[in-house]
Amino acid sequence: METKIYQIKSPDGTIIKVKGPVGASQEEVIKQAQALSGNKQQSQAPEINNLAEGARTFAKGATFGFADEIEAKIRTGQSVKDQVSTTTSYKDAYNELKDLQKSGFTGRTPEQKARIKELTDIVTNERNAKSSVQDAKYKGVRDDLRASNAEFAKQNPKTAMALELAGGITTPVLGAAKAATIGGKIARGSLQGAGFGAAYGAGNADEMEDVGRDTLLQGLIGGVTGGVFSGTGALIAPKLQKGAKAFADKGIPITPGQAFGGVTDTIEQRVGSVMPGINSARTRSIKSWNKSLIDDIIKPLGGKVDDLGDDLLGNVKKGQEVLSKAYDDVLPFIGIKDKSGLTKALNNVQKDQVLSDAAEKTLAKEMSKIQGFLSGKNISGKSVKNMQTHLGKTIQKYQGTTNADDKAIGNALSETLDTLMTQVQNQNPKYADKLKAINSAYAKFIRVENATSKLNDGQAFTPKQFGSAVRQSDRSARKRAVAAGDALLQGESQQAQILGNSIPDSGTAGNLLVNGLLGAGAVYGSINPAILAIPGISYLAYSKPGMAAFNKWIKTGNGNMGALRKIIEKYSGTAASGLLTLQD
Repeated sequence: METKIYQIKSPDGTIIKVKGPVGASQEEVIKQAQALSGNKQQSQAPEINNLAEGARTFAKGATFGFADEIEAKIRTGQSVKDQVSTTTSYKDAYNELKDLQKSGFTGRTPEQKARIKELTDIVTNERNAKSSVQDAKYKGVRDDLRASNAEFAKQNPKTAMALELAGGITTPVLGAAKAATIGGKIARGSLQGAGFGAAYGAGNADEMEDVGRDTLLQGLIGGVTGGVFSGTGALIAPKLQKGAKAFADKGIPITPGQAFGGVTDTIEQRVGSVMPGINSARTRSIKSWNKSLIDDIIKPLGGKVDDLGDDLLGNVKKGQEVLSKAYDDVLPFIGIKDKSGLTKALNNVQKDQVLSDAAEKTLAKEMSKIQGFLSGKNISGKSVKNMQTHLGKTIQKYQGTTNADDKAIGNALSETLDTLMTQVQNQNPKYADKLKAINSAYAKFIRVENATSKLNDGQAFTPKQFGSAVRQSDRSARKRAVAAGDALLQGESQQAQILGNSIPDSGTAGNLLVNGLLGAGAVYGSINPAILAIPGISYLAYSKPGMAAFNKWIKTGNGNMGALRKIIEKYSGTAASGLLTLQD
C-alpha cells in the first residue's frame, strides 16, 4: 500500500507529522495525529519536587546512600504503643506458653509438647505477620523515594552528581596514616577509597541479600578511584603565596584567590563581579588586615581594638586614645631639664636642610612656633606632649600635598619630631624603655593615619594605599630606606599585597543575578536547582563560615597545597561514589 507523510498543526502551534495511506481523509489524519499527541504526552517525564529531591540527593551523598532507607524508616516508624500492642489470642498463647515452660524441659508429656509447639506457632505467626506488614510499608515508602530520586537524577544528571558529591564532602571522617612516597600515598588513598566505596555499595544495595555483592564491587571500584585521586593530589601541590598562612594564623580570613594568587586570584576577581559573596569576602579580608595592623601597633602599649570589629575610623580613634593615654601615664614623671641641649639640637636640624628660599622662610616660621613651647626653665611632660601633637598635625598637613617645597618642609619637621623624642628619652633614662615603646608605636601609627586620611568613605585602606603612606613617611635621603626595603612597616605593606589593591564592589551585580534567577523562577513557575546552585555555592563558599573553614585548612596546611592532597585522599571515596552513580 502506498503511503505519504501528512502534516497537522496542533492548537499550540506544533506541527505533527503523520504517516498514512495515500488518499486518507482529513478526519482520519487528524484522529491519528491526536493519538500520537496523546502518546507523547503520556511519555513525558513525571513531575517531581526538585527542591526536595535535591535535598535528598545531598543527604544520599552524606549518608553513603542510606538516606532513602533512613527516611523510609522514620516515615513508617511505629509508636511504642503500636509496637507492643498484640491480639488477645497472642496474649493468651504467650501467657500459657510461659506457664508450660516453667515446668522445665524434662518430664513433659506428648500432649504438653504438642501444645507448646501450637502456642509457639501462634506467637511466631503473629510476630511475623506484624513484621511483614511493617516491612511492606517500609519498602513501599523506600521504593517510592528511590523512584523519585532516580527520576530527579535522570532529569538533572549533572546537578544530582554535584549534590551527591557535595553531600559526601560534608561527611566527617578520620584521615589516613601518613605516607612519604607517592606510591605510599596512592596505596593509602586506595584503602580509603575502598572503604568509602564499600559503604556506598552497602547503602545503595536494592535489598539485604544484595549488600554483600554490592559492597565488594563498589569497594573495588572505590579503591581504584581513591588511588587515582590520591596520586593526583600528591602531584598537584602548588604553594600558597608568601604570607598567606601568616594571615590565617593571625585570624585574617583570606579568600582562595588571595591565598594562591596567580590565575586563581585573577579568576576570583573577575567572577566576583557577578557571583555573590566573593567581593564581600575580599573586602572583609582587607578590613580585618587594617584592624590587625592597628592592633599590632598598640598591643605593646596594652591596647586592643577587637571589640570595635572592622570599623576603621573607630579603630583609628581607639589607637589614638591608647597612644594618648600611654603618654599621659608617663607625663608626670618626665620633662626636659637641659633646655639648651634641645634648642641646639633643633637648630642643627634646621641648618642641615637644603631648601629653596621660600621653603626656608616657611620652615623658620614653623620652628619659631615650636620654640614657643619651650618657655620657662624646665619643660614639663605636658609641654612635650603638646609639642608632639602640634608637630604631628603640621607634618601631616605638609606631607599631604604634591608641592615639592611643602614635602621638604614636612620632612624637616619629621626630623624635628624625632630629635625632640630622642632628647626626651636621653634626658629621662628611667623611663627610656617606656618612651621608646610609645615613640615607636607613634611613628608606626602616623603611617596608618596617613593612609586613612586619603580615604573618601573611610571603609578601609588597601595595601597599595598603605604602601604609599609608608613611602611618604620615609625621610631617608632619596628614599633609600624604601629602596632597600627597610622603611618602617614596609614589610607589612609588601606582605599585604596578596590581598589585592582595590576595595571591590560589595556584590550588587551578584545580588541582581540571584534576584533575576528568583524572578525567572516566579515567572515560569519553578526554579531549577542547577541554576540556584551556582550563586548559592558561591555565597556559601565565601560566607564567614565558609571562609573560616578554608582558613582553618590553611593553618593546618603547612604553607602548601599538601593539605589539599590530604583532603582529596580523605574524600576520594566520595568521588568514587559520585562516579558510581553513572552506572544507574
